[in-house]
Amino acid sequence: MDTGLTIIRLTDYAVAYAIIHEPSLWDDIHEDGVSDSIPDVLNDTWITVVHDTLGIIGAYKLQRTSSVVYTIHSLIIKEHRKMYSLLAAKAVVHWIVDNLPACRKLECFIPALYKNVINHVLKLGFVHEGTRREAYSKNGEVWDLELFGLTYEEIREV
Repeated sequence: MDTGLTIIRLTDYAVAYAIIHEPSLWDDIHEDGVSDSIPDVLNDTWITVVHDTLGIIGAYKLQRTSSVVYTIHSLIIKEHRKMYSLLAAKAVVHWIVDNLPACRKLECFIPALYKNVINHVLKLGFVHEGTRREAYSKNGEVWDLELFGLTYEEIREV
């Protein structure tokens, strides 16, 4: 099925910075007390999601946390989330299988206040693996971070 989406490895710092700081995205993701986020395009794997006619609709950041585990961060621009979040996530997972052969597991930490994001990763097959209690602050409230994981065998089923 042609989704109109292309996944491209990103090495341009300015593009990554612009995506992170896109106002509708930055307002959602930044934690209290964080005034800036500097993307590390040298040590982390950044990939863009490009739509055939819309251009860049978001990016994913992959941080290698061990020899076989990557933490994944989804950064889909708000106006494109309903239509493309699930399709983009599936395309990115397939890109990971094809391009990061050492990856045996994906993990993501999601603040408990983002129920929609939790539902999104569950639809992709991620499994709840634990809770980091009181580890995130947003709008003056402290929230738990929920850990979700997807093993190699589960990744291949996405």
